[in-house]
Amino acid sequence: MARTADTAGTLESPPRPDAEVTRAQRDSAEFERARIRDHQRKLRGDNDTILQK
Repeated sequence: MARTADTAGTLESPPRPDAEVTRAQRDSAEFERARIRDHQRKLRGDNDTILQK
């Protein structure tokens, strides 16, 4: 079990150059979630929150 945890920890801690790619991927994922959330609000007719931006 300890070996599996060590491996998982290693995979979650990429070297420094990969941190930039990870940050960009995370930002684009957050943007995509916000876009989907706004689209779902529009489909529901909850336009007030969109127009206030």
